[in-house]
Amino acid sequence: MRTEMYKGVSSAPAGENLTLHLGLDITGSETDKIDFGTPVMEVVKDLKKNGGLSENSWITSGIRQQEYESYYADNGSLLFIGIFLGSLFLMGTAMIIYYKQISERYEDQKRFEIMQKVGLSLGRSEVLSADRF
Repeated sequence: MRTEMYKGVSSAPAGENLTLHLGLDITGSETDKIDFGTPVMEVVKDLKKNGGLSENSWITSGIRQQEYESYYADNGSLLFIGIFLGSLFLMGTAMIIYYKQISERYEDQKRFEIMQKVGLSLGRSEVLSADRF
């Protein structure tokens, strides 16, 4: 019955425009999985190099344990860069606010000296500075 279903379909030469995805479920330790998966990946890649598959074929293969290591390395570096830049901007903001407070203090110091010469008491000048902020 299956052969009748495919009678009218023309078949392409073997390996032409083929997408190959090989997935193996390997049990064992992480090193066992990598040790077993590496030669299997090499055999599949050699199949394309030796002409077993056409140039249009696309092979996706990988060892899950190696993919995990790559994933964690990439995301760990991005997390580090994000934390570093965030702390850098936070310190920059704190330095700008500190500089603004110090520069305003020096500007206001001259004004308070003039006000005290006119007759404003020290206690009243502290109340005015507290009201201002």
